[in-house]
Amino acid sequence: VSHHPPIAAGFADNDKFAYELVSAPKTKFYGNSLDVFPYGRTRITLKRTGEVYAIVPPVSRAHNIIVGYTWVDTIGDLLVVNLTTGVYSALHFQASGWFSKGKYVVSGTVFSADGEPKLAVGGKWTESISTMPCDKDGNPAKGAPEQKIWSTAPPPSKADKYGFGNYTHRLNSWESAPRGGAGVLPTDARLRPDRSCLELGESKEAQSGKQELEEKQRAEAKTRKEKGDSWAPKWFKSVESVTDADDFEDIKEFEEGIVAYTFTGDYKQRVATLSASSAKPEKFDPWQY
Repeated sequence: VSHHPPIAAGFADNDKFAYELVSAPKTKFYGNSLDVFPYGRTRITLKRTGEVYAIVPPVSRAHNIIVGYTWVDTIGDLLVVNLTTGVYSALHFQASGWFSKGKYVVSGTVFSADGEPKLAVGGKWTESISTMPCDKDGNPAKGAPEQKIWSTAPPPSKADKYGFGNYTHRLNSWESAPRGGAGVLPTDARLRPDRSCLELGESKEAQSGKQELEEKQRAEAKTRKEKGDSWAPKWFKSVESVTDADDFEDIKEFEEGIVAYTFTGDYKQRVATLSASSAKPEKFDPWQY
């Protein structure tokens, strides 16, 4: 929804939940590593109960982005708050130490609305997460049984140069598109020529494709300026005020100054007008002019 500053908006829903996201990240460069601070606003609504959850994610750190083997760590605190009931979870993602000590370890506590520890949480975010009964300080109770609540899916049978998991592969695949691609609009990013080349490992061609898209973007910006038009997102609109986190200071601080965007529904309506016999668009075309 914005190029400068970089702001992205997302929306997804099904019969079980609705997911809304505004991402306005900040970065800090340390020479050979980069920290990404994921400022923004996330809401997940469970349709069966009507409960609304807010999430404050941890920091991502990309190591060795100039020299060495590049890898990403997740560090810091993750806060998940049920805005409807007040129940919340505070988890800490441990930074990898020397010789990979503590690498990918996450631990924390689930609290009741009045702040009483209810469950201890622990595991590795690359493998599995479990819960267990805890004492009054939130530590796992001695001898308490663990209950695994999440585990990673097996890796793809065919590896790629980026280490993508099954979920990421599916996001990039036409198999996850409506009617195998016949039900998408020309704005669908799966049509981007640079991304298609990246998936094939064709870095040089991907760079050329990216440059071509950037030139088209600059040309459109020039046309818009000449016409006196202002930029407006195609599928989202800004929301002036959002007050559902007023009772939770940690969330308010994280979201302070973030312009919220809401999905207009136009995308779904446009897709619904495509006939069942529609063919997949031949090229990426998000331009307004």
